[in-house]
Amino acid sequence: MAVNLQTGDFRSRSTGAAVRSSYWGKFFLLMQVLFLVILVALIGNAYIYMNQKIANTATAIRASKENIRLAERELDALRIQRERLASWTHISGLIRKHNLGLRPPSAGQVTKLALRAPVSTEGMRQVAGR
Repeated sequence: MAVNLQTGDFRSRSTGAAVRSSYWGKFFLLMQVLFLVILVALIGNAYIYMNQKIANTATAIRASKENIRLAERELDALRIQRERLASWTHISGLIRKHNLGLRPPSAGQVTKLALRAPVSTEGMRQVAGR
C-alpha cells in the first residue's frame, strides 16, 4: 500500500473574503445566541404570568366558595324564620295581639287533600285516543 505524502503549507491564509465571511459567521452566531436568550426570557415570563393567573383564579374561587357558604347559611336562617312565622303558635299570638277575633277551624271544617301521582304524557295520549 502506497502512502501519498505531500508537503505544503496548511496554515490558513486570511484573505479579505475570508475575513468578511468570518465576521458574518460571528454575527449570525451572535444573533442565534441572542435569539435563544430572548426565547428563554419569553418562556420564563409566560411561566410567571400563568402562575400569577392561576394564583388569582384560586383566590377568586376561595372567595366565591366563601360567598356560597354565607348564602347557604343565610338561606338556612331564612327557612328557619319562615317555619317559625308560619307556625300556628306564632299566628295565634298575632291574632290575639291584634284582637282579630279569629278562632281555629272546627274538626268538621278541616279536610285533607289527597295528591295523586302525576300522569305521564304517554298516559294522556292513551286517554285522548279512546
